[in-house]
Amino acid sequence: MMFNRLNQHLNVNRIIFPEQHGFRRGINIENAIFSLTNTILSSLNKKQVVAGLFCDLSKDFDSINHSVLLQKLSYYGVRGIYLNWFESYLTNRRQKVIISTYGGNYSSN
Repeated sequence: MMFNRLNQHLNVNRIIFPEQHGFRRGINIENAIFSLTNTILSSLNKKQVVAGLFCDLSKDFDSINHSVLLQKLSYYGVRGIYLNWFESYLTNRRQKVIISTYGGNYSSN
């Protein structure tokens, strides 16, 4: 439910760039590949220099400062009970990993 509301807010207010392909309904990796290939081929046809820089940001959310994220949500118009919900979700959370093997169970602190 929160994803749908936040996604609607970001789309209605045009906060997400059209080039953003991740986490968007109806837009997938094939769209990203087509867009990239089209841009490269168009540039090559115009005799322009083409270069690429690719970064894996898949673990980026794991390292983000939660207070900065909450500030950005507020800046982009997420306020009131919605911002409070995110703050509650991101504050004082604990995580535990449990691995069960034939030799026993192991867990993190």
